[in-house]
Amino acid sequence: MSFIKTSNPAFTPYFWDNEQDSQRKMTVSGIVIKTLVMLLITTTITVVIWKLHTSGTDIKWFGTGGMLAAIVISIVLSVRQQWAHALVPLYAIAKGFFIGGFTSYVKSQFPEMPYQAIGVTL
Repeated sequence: MSFIKTSNPAFTPYFWDNEQDSQRKMTVSGIVIKTLVMLLITTTITVVIWKLHTSGTDIKWFGTGGMLAAIVISIVLSVRQQWAHALVPLYAIAKGFFIGGFTSYVKSQFPEMPYQAIGVTL
């Protein structure tokens, strides 16, 4: 029986061996802190876009640009994981622009919809 060769780390001996060469370890607190920072970035950008929309600024290009940037960054990130330290904050910024633009548009069409979506999500 032959096995398929793969570069997936879950199928290499490195993943299954208890002795790992890496000095950099993932910690739960590190993951939580980085997640909270990325959520803060996304939320801040979303709130800024909402404020721009309420002041009369056309936010169509913010939402569209954020969507396209998030797609491109996610594709690059899936290919180049070693660039994650630079791409993940850019992805959070792009998602903030997209979410802010999209929810501002939805709120202008259906005034209570974003609040219901936030409530259901929480």
